[in-house]
Amino acid sequence: MFSAAGELAYLSGWMAFDNAEHALARRYFILAVKLAARAGNPPLTGHILRAVAHQAIDLGFFKQGLELATASIAGQHHASATPRERALLGVVHARGLAADGKKQAAAKALLRAEDDLASANDDIEEPHRTFFFAEAWLAHETACTLRDSSDGPGAIRQW
Repeated sequence: MFSAAGELAYLSGWMAFDNAEHALARRYFILAVKLAARAGNPPLTGHILRAVAHQAIDLGFFKQGLELATASIAGQHHASATPRERALLGVVHARGLAADGKKQAAAKALLRAEDDLASANDDIEEPHRTFFFAEAWLAHETACTLRDSSDGPGAIRQW
């Protein structure tokens, strides 16, 4: 029940995020993290932390975004996630690293995210919350990471 409520709060947060209601989105994301943690659902908790990191990075709070992205891949958040979800967590972590000026670490994180996505297959049941994350989305996030790493030509090749 806590996982379902956490997913609902997470979706409400993304709706607010997409509507540029960032304070409201953050409140929903924080509620979602608390519910997912209460449920004992590390992959969901990591997924939501990744969303908060994404929001922080997009809004220019790079240090906070990196801290949140790092938390999203810590311990069981990442280890117990499916390959597609690990790739999603990893690519946002790469963006956080790039935004914080850690170019080499960002490049390594991108490679791990690519490997994780490559290991996803139809035999692995992925959570519905990752339905959107595929090669095109990875390319977009890679382009953003390369842009933030001051690699304009690399970013253009990804877009």
